[in-house]
Amino acid sequence: MKNTSFAVIGTSLTLISFLAVSPVFAQYLPPTPTPTFNISINKTIFNPQTQQFVDNLTQNQFSFIPDQTVDFRIEVKNTGDVDLNSIDVTDQLPSQLDFVSGGTLDKGGQPHFSIDKLAPSQTQSFLLKTKIRVDASASSVICPVNLAKAQTGALMDQDTSTFCINRNINKKVAPVEELPKTGLPLAAWSLVGFLPAGFGLKRFSKTNKENEGKPLHIWQRREFEKES
Repeated sequence: MKNTSFAVIGTSLTLISFLAVSPVFAQYLPPTPTPTFNISINKTIFNPQTQQFVDNLTQNQFSFIPDQTVDFRIEVKNTGDVDLNSIDVTDQLPSQLDFVSGGTLDKGGQPHFSIDKLAPSQTQSFLLKTKIRVDASASSVICPVNLAKAQTGALMDQDTSTFCINRNINKKVAPVEELPKTGLPLAAWSLVGFLPAGFGLKRFSKTNKENEGKPLHIWQRREFEKES
């Protein structure tokens, strides 16, 4: 009877201990990941010299002139882990640029693009074509900043692209007329002009003595008459 009682009591204590510890293990279950909402936009400009899109163009890299076309590329990417819907992409053109094509113009006259849905890691690109106004700058060089913005609800990102306009490049330089060549070649041709006379005198002296009675050229006759 005693042994049986101790066995029952031991089993009961083991069960109570397991039930008491089990809730403690439940506290260390991995937490449910929180979804992240994120968006990024990248604005680049086309370099006509290298034929590539770059973030910015300095005056030393390339300068545009009035009435020249300027192309921009806008890339919008979903950098979160959930879908993004109804994304508005706007571009704020500086006063020196006129809209040519790409997207539609909003009420404020600025280019606008719409994205219905972007899945995680998905990117959508847009090409914006503009033209520099003829009266783009009163000064010789100006470097405007172009801003692009992507927004969905309270989520927003923006990026800029800088370029330069140089009005002086547009001035046409009058062609330079080819000047006469100077130096040794010119002097050499000047000396050649006197060579026939020298050769003629030398030839006349020989002709006068060796070919007496033969008809002489006009310039030979004149020299002969002088000696006579």
